Amino acid sequence: YARCNDDPADRPFLQGDTVEALITQVRAAGYATRSNTGPPIPGTSAGKTFSIGVPILSGAMLHGCLAVIWLAEAVGFPEAHERFLAPMQQAAALIGERLGSD
Repeated sequence: YARCNDDPADRPFLQGDTVEALITQVRAAGYATRSNTGPPIPGTSAGKTFSIGVPILSGAMLHGCLAVIWLAEAVGFPEAHERFLAPMQQAAALIGERLGSD
């Protein structure tokens, strides 16, 4: 999607081995974030929003993700990370458990 969309905010992440490095980093952390602090880019959400995404898993099966996106001006990234990450991981684990029991 990002390659086809050609969003200027995504271009730096699509260069060389950046995508593979980002995937490795996200897998190691167990969650993904978007906390860019660059200037807003007209027509995009770059610099205006932050987000956290956690996977919904049952065993090795990936069902999807649980994501929270918020306005950067409403809550700073460190505060939101501290407040939201653990509850999101708990909710995603519960959803994964229920999906895995079907």
